[in-house]
Amino acid sequence: MPSVVATGSMQPLIYPGDVILLEQIRSEEQVRNLEVGDIIQFQREEILITHRIIEIEEDKLKNLTFHTKGDNNSAPDSQVVKANDIRGIYSHVIPKIGYPTLIIKGHSQTGFEDIEF
Repeated sequence: MPSVVATGSMQPLIYPGDVILLEQIRSEEQVRNLEVGDIIQFQREEILITHRIIEIEEDKLKNLTFHTKGDNNSAPDSQVVKANDIRGIYSHVIPKIGYPTLIIKGHSQTGFEDIEF
């Protein structure tokens, strides 16, 4: 599934206006196969965020949580990512073809629900 990137938090790998392709996460097995270093897309409120996993924790009930950070950010994300919030894992990037989407979204009343940060 494609997603347009709106910020530079994952530079130099992914730039604003790039489109990333994601493999959807649909099963618990796929979540359990995620590793430190993988780039995931997750939902935080109404925003999609794509950041790198920097740590994985498992609680006593075997529930996983993921600590993430944008490669270009100075600090890790303040909230952990729960397994249910993960939408996909990064597969490929197509440079710059998402610019028209950013321009349209920036000049209309449409929200940023379809643009990931």
